[in-house]
Amino acid sequence: KERARMLQKILLLLQLISWVSPGFKAPQDSYSPDTKQKWRMGLVYYKYAQETDEDKMFTDEEKKGIREAMDHIVFQLAPGCIRFIYRPDTNLQHLLFTKEIEKYKCSTDNIGRVEAKDDHGNYMPSILRLSKECFQEKGTVAHEIMHALGAIHEQNRLDRDFFVEIDWSNIKEESKGNFMEKKDLDDAKDYLKKVEAGKQPTKRKDLEIYSETFGTAYDFYSLMHYSVRQAAIDNEKDVIKIPEPFKKKFGPALLEGKPEKMSAADVMELSAHYNVCGVKPKVKEEYVQYLWKLAEASVEHMEQMSKTDETKNKERLAAGTEIVRKILDEIELNGSEEDEEFKEKFEDKHSQWLS
Repeated sequence: KERARMLQKILLLLQLISWVSPGFKAPQDSYSPDTKQKWRMGLVYYKYAQETDEDKMFTDEEKKGIREAMDHIVFQLAPGCIRFIYRPDTNLQHLLFTKEIEKYKCSTDNIGRVEAKDDHGNYMPSILRLSKECFQEKGTVAHEIMHALGAIHEQNRLDRDFFVEIDWSNIKEESKGNFMEKKDLDDAKDYLKKVEAGKQPTKRKDLEIYSETFGTAYDFYSLMHYSVRQAAIDNEKDVIKIPEPFKKKFGPALLEGKPEKMSAADVMELSAHYNVCGVKPKVKEEYVQYLWKLAEASVEHMEQMSKTDETKNKERLAAGTEIVRKILDEIELNGSEEDEEFKEKFEDKHSQWLS
C-alpha cells in the first residue's frame, strides 16, 4: 500500500510538471467544448457492473482487453496525463463497464465525465456498454474509452465535406447522428449556458452538435474516425467515399477497416484537452509528416475539382484554399520549416482555379 501511495504521488508530480512545461499548438477540434466533462487531473476511476447473470459478466479475457485499451491510451501520453484506477467500491465519478447481450453493442452513454448525482447523493457513472463482439476488432474498446474522455467522432467535423463524401442514403437511421457536422463553438454559447445551469448529464447527441474548431487538420488516421462502410445499410457500398488524391497519398485501403490505434493527432488532442500534458518529440514529428501529406493531397484534390464547372466544386475550391493555408500554418506552428516553393506553387494554382 505504501509503495502504491508513493507511485501515485510520483505520477501526480510528473503531471504537475508537465502542466507548466512549454506548450505547443495542438488540435482540439474533435473534443467536447464542455470543460465540466473533463476528468479532474486526468484521474479516471473505473469498475465493472455487478451482475449475477453469467451472460452479463465480462470474461477474464474481455477484462484484459479493456485494460489493454486503457494502457494503449496511457502509454501514448506523457507520464501521469491520464490514469485509470480500478475502484470497485467507489461512489465518485467513474467509468462503469457494462456487458451487453445485444450483438455489436459498442457505445458510450455520455461524452466525458458525468457531473450528475443520483437520489442518494452519489455521482452517476459514465457508462460504457460493450458486447462480446466489441473485442473482435482491435481499437473498438479504446475508441469508446476515448469518448468517455471527451473525444467526438472525426467525421463530424465542419470541414469534413472537403475530404470525404457521405452517402446519407446508405446510413442506418439510428447512426445518422454520428455523421452530422458539428457547429463551431462560437454558435454554442447559449447551449453551454444551459449546460452550466443544469445538473443532469448531457447526452452525446446533444454534445456532438458542438465542438471546438481551430482550423486544424482532418485526421484520416484518427481512432475516432469511422471506416468507410461502418453503419451502412448495404455493406457492399461505402458510406464514406474518399477522393482519389487522398487514397493515392495515404494508400488505397484508407479506412477500409476501423483504425486500431491512436494517431499522432489523437495523442496531441488528448494531451491538449487535459491541460497540455506534454507530447513526445516523435509524436510531433509524425503529426507534421502527416500534415505535409495531407497538404499535398489536398492540392491535387483541388486541381481535379478545378477541371469541372460545377458550382459545388467552385465552393469547395474556395473552402479548400483556406483549409490548405491552415494546414501550412499548423505545420509551421509545430516546428517545421516552411516550404516556400510549395506555398508559391499552391498560391499560383489557387489563382488559376478561381479565375
